[in-house]
Amino acid sequence: MKQLLLSLLMGYLCPIYLFSQPFLAGQINEDLLKGRVKQIEEFMARFNCEEDWEGNSIADSNDSTLRSKYLHTLFDYSLFKEENGKLTAMAEQFIAEVVNKGYRIHYTDTTWLAKVRCKAKLCGTPTALTFYLRIQQVAPYEYRWVVAGAESPLFQNTADSIPPLKISPVEHELGFTGLLSLTSPKLQVTLIEDVSYQFHNIPGYSFSIERIERKDSYNTGWLITSLTIR
Repeated sequence: MKQLLLSLLMGYLCPIYLFSQPFLAGQINEDLLKGRVKQIEEFMARFNCEEDWEGNSIADSNDSTLRSKYLHTLFDYSLFKEENGKLTAMAEQFIAEVVNKGYRIHYTDTTWLAKVRCKAKLCGTPTALTFYLRIQQVAPYEYRWVVAGAESPLFQNTADSIPPLKISPVEHELGFTGLLSLTSPKLQVTLIEDVSYQFHNIPGYSFSIERIERKDSYNTGWLITSLTIR
């Protein structure tokens, strides 16, 4: 994790995910950088209490106090934090359920979706296009992203309107910029507008995460922006 973070910071390998770096006296504030949820993998590791802010493995991921602490930091405070400093009742209830019942999320789950809003051309016609992508296992220990659905003013919500796409299994960490290099006579993606993720594997709940940008704050990066009871 540390090596990947250093590569992203020093090499600017993913231009779409460049972020406003917090500075202190002209230098990067490393504490704020550590607090930031920089990747989807990092969000999952903190949600599961598997890694600390330093990227080190946590010895006891079932430590209820520590896990509750990390889960609290994954909510967008502007949406879920109340004047008394606590999270909303629903968020607190969700955290208690996750901690008490040991729920976890994983890349290999088939119940989470990527929602990718794009500008595109379908058969040469410019249009807004939203992809709904999910993880599919194609072989032991091998996965890929596939189109579960798509929305456009030009057609109903269906995956059948989109030609088969080969999407790298790591595209979620690259903002799905690989869609920009698709070679299809029917489809050309011209711009990735934003990416969010929906999780449906916590019994009784659904939640979404988005990348939130804040300066001089630990509460930034990939955060929970929507929580519903189902």
